[in-house]
Amino acid sequence: MGVQQTALSSISKIGSNFMGQLLSIGALTPQAMDTLAASAKQALVQVANLLNTKDGSIYIFGGQNSDSPPVPNPNGIASSRFFTSIQNAVASLASNGATATEAATLVVASSNSPGITPFAVGLGANPALSQVAAGDDAMVAVGIAANANGFVTSAGADTTGSYMRDIMRGLATIGSLTSGQVGNANFQGFAQATATSMGNAVTALSEDAGVLGNTQAALATQAVNLQQTATALTNQLAGADQVNMTSTLADLSSTQTQLQASYQLIAAMKTMSLAQYI
Repeated sequence: MGVQQTALSSISKIGSNFMGQLLSIGALTPQAMDTLAASAKQALVQVANLLNTKDGSIYIFGGQNSDSPPVPNPNGIASSRFFTSIQNAVASLASNGATATEAATLVVASSNSPGITPFAVGLGANPALSQVAAGDDAMVAVGIAANANGFVTSAGADTTGSYMRDIMRGLATIGSLTSGQVGNANFQGFAQATATSMGNAVTALSEDAGVLGNTQAALATQAVNLQQTATALTNQLAGADQVNMTSTLADLSSTQTQLQASYQLIAAMKTMSLAQYI
């Protein structure tokens, strides 16, 4: 859970950075747009690799399918069908308009088709989260899957329902914009809508990370309490099954000596006469 928090923080910073640049879209020059697009493609690769973060041999965003990478080809995501499908939709911005282009990119990002989604088929559309026992018959989810929210619901109408998908969609969208589109009438509205979607995604991610942090803190407290209980029980049982062998053998030897003396006295008493008793 701690490793996930670190990865989530990095992804949040990436999303916030590109959201901020899109919000100042009016100041973008064609050259700056090309630079931003190239940076977004690199950031998309970075996010995909962060989703493949491992803790030991466990893929922490893999849900219960934690032995396989949730993003099978992270370094090739900028040339995948996921990216090129969004790129094709963005290329038609001038003719289709901002609303239709947004809808087209949303369909791509929401897809679970093996040919389009960047996520592993084994992860599933609604992946089961990793859980631990936290008491009698109580199971607690302790992780977040790569392609689905863990504890909160994403806000806004323009969302896939997964903040990770929304952030990756936003980065792919920015990476598909070109300098030739900067002067188009639909460009600014489309960029603003993309920034809003990414902002909502970053907010949902932060809320999910907050719940994860609270769960982690609660489990840490419970672990301390359980350790204290285990220590108390161990101390209570120590007298019964954790004796000091040296002192125990010494006590047994002393008792044996006393018993032998007692037996000898009793045996001697059997042969004594009345005069000897008196």
